[in-house]
Amino acid sequence: MGDYLSRFTFYDVVGYLLPGSVAMVAVALLASMLDPAWTFTAPSGIGPWGMLVAGSYFAGHVLQGTRSKVLRRSGARKSISKCTPDGRIAAAKKVLAEHGMQAESNAEVIDAVDQLKLPSPDQEIYVARQGFYRGSAAAFALMALVMLAAAVFGLGVSAFGVSLPRLASLLLGIAGVPLAVLFSQRYTDFVRYEIEFWIAAALRGTSQKSSDRH
Repeated sequence: MGDYLSRFTFYDVVGYLLPGSVAMVAVALLASMLDPAWTFTAPSGIGPWGMLVAGSYFAGHVLQGTRSKVLRRSGARKSISKCTPDGRIAAAKKVLAEHGMQAESNAEVIDAVDQLKLPSPDQEIYVARQGFYRGSAAAFALMALVMLAAAVFGLGVSAFGVSLPRLASLLLGIAGVPLAVLFSQRYTDFVRYEIEFWIAAALRGTSQKSSDRH
């Protein structure tokens, strides 16, 4: 047990546990909709809390598996490594334009990319934040779907022994939509940044090989 806990990382908390907790709440509220006799309450005792944490952790893994089909970190590297030099230069020009920089010749593009000094997306904080945004987008989308379904179909939702009125379900569902969109956009931004970084890395590699030949 101690060995497992020692391997428990920051990513496990923010990438799996936190988004998974939101999803577990959504599932519990869904259960209260399907069975009016059941209500969502806080667990009591170490055993139920442990089951909740384990369930949230597992749910976080499921959420991470629902991510959109976008370029992953290894996929971004592989795709960019196969680009022609002209393709890398064209992609780099777009990256520079997004950062308010302009360059014409290939040498100017490579120099400008070096000036960006993009931090590596492999840093733990970047990886953890990306996982948090990706998982949270799916979790809040699920929460919004559950609450909107309760409001539209007039299904009762109860939590901590209190039945939520239809208007409350509607408002919670509406509030969940922009949160899901926000986290989804933040995740998309991180993926775009990864692509920018590997374009820059590929150009630096091209520049280094060229200088070595001279």
